[in-house]
Amino acid sequence: MSHFIISYAGNKRKEFIHFKNNINLDGIKNIIEPFCGTSAISFNLWLEHKDRFNYYLNDNSVDIYNIYKLLKDETPDVILNNLNNIKKSIKNKEDFNNLYKSKFNTFEFIVLQKMCSFRFGLYDMKKSNNEYKLSNLQLKFIEFIKCPYVYISNDDWFIPFDKYKDDANSLFFLDPPYLSLCNDFYQNKTINIYEYMFNNKIELFKSHIYLILENMWIIKLLFCNNNILTTYGKIYAISKKHTEHILIYNKMKVI
Repeated sequence: MSHFIISYAGNKRKEFIHFKNNINLDGIKNIIEPFCGTSAISFNLWLEHKDRFNYYLNDNSVDIYNIYKLLKDETPDVILNNLNNIKKSIKNKEDFNNLYKSKFNTFEFIVLQKMCSFRFGLYDMKKSNNEYKLSNLQLKFIEFIKCPYVYISNDDWFIPFDKYKDDANSLFFLDPPYLSLCNDFYQNKTINIYEYMFNNKIELFKSHIYLILENMWIIKLLFCNNNILTTYGKIYAISKKHTEHILIYNKMKVI
């Protein structure tokens, strides 16, 4: 069961086990996810450490940001009532298509996504008569998002990164799109994240940077002065694609 309110490709909830024993949290005050997605890493750290850290969750997807704002601002009861009322109003595929073509709000976006196999509009509508419910884990996630030391933003990855990159008390989890997919949606108009990390020698930044990347020879070459802490396999739930990831730490190797 996912902690997030919608299905999300790239969710790191099952991968946290590979990170937790490789992360040094000594002296850390800020946990920052510039590509937060479902914020699975921060959420799992919060489950273990509660208010020990400030959490800065950023994603440049407006839809994801709006979901976070909804979770932070509304009660679980209000969220469920709205979702179930919208679901009840969709009685057939025509209703679904009309809503899909309209300027839907965040509640409607969530329902549209939940009625499809993966991303709304790509698959046939799936509908049951059961009302939506929130699992205990999802309620815990909402509790986490509502914490006063959890900060949500909708910026380019570089904005939170640039602010804290030389803060020795800050720890970044950087989970950018794959090298082959890196495009303008995920990057500053003038700064490609892979080029930036390589050209600026991230091992010299004072902050602690953990990169979650594909296990590829070119990635290892780009970050050869950093530490590869672990490798692990990943299978995507929908596409069943098999890939291998590596966790890279920005501090230089001791020779």
